[in-house]
Amino acid sequence: MIIAQLYNLLMLISILILIAAVPAFYLLRDFIFGIYLKIQRKITIGNHVVFSDLEGSIVKAGPFGIDLVDKYNDLKTIPYSKIRTKIITKQVSNSHLHKQIITFQLPATNATNQHLAQLLKCIINTPWQAASIVPTIENRTTHDDKVNLEIAVFVLKKDHAYKINDLVSRVLNLNNNI
Repeated sequence: MIIAQLYNLLMLISILILIAAVPAFYLLRDFIFGIYLKIQRKITIGNHVVFSDLEGSIVKAGPFGIDLVDKYNDLKTIPYSKIRTKIITKQVSNSHLHKQIITFQLPATNATNQHLAQLLKCIINTPWQAASIVPTIENRTTHDDKVNLEIAVFVLKKDHAYKINDLVSRVLNLNNNI
């Protein structure tokens, strides 16, 4: 009788250990991969990273995963184990680049996503825009039936923003300012 009770107790303890071991394994795995990635300096707050189909800036590097803000301002939480086998591309900051704001004015009917994509593509294809950093829309305001877009471009010389402005204005027939 006592042997049967000890056997049942041993079985109960074994089952509880197995139930606790599975989550502990996953937590420990993410924790260890996080330490590994942090030691290699692949994960630091503020870095813009690209891996797989995700791209964004790291806002938090926790003990088990990272919080990433993508270009749509969506917060993505990714466990370290999901990125340990992925190639991480970090954008290297260049101290010689200058951020300039160019304001483009579009008719409200032309401010569709297709036209905005065409505008950004035209800016990217200019020889003065830094290839390593994508231009971003900083501000978008609507006044009367016009949409004003403030776009941040990164150039080696500040006067290159004027050249981008002129070229894009001629190509897309826009009224804009720096």
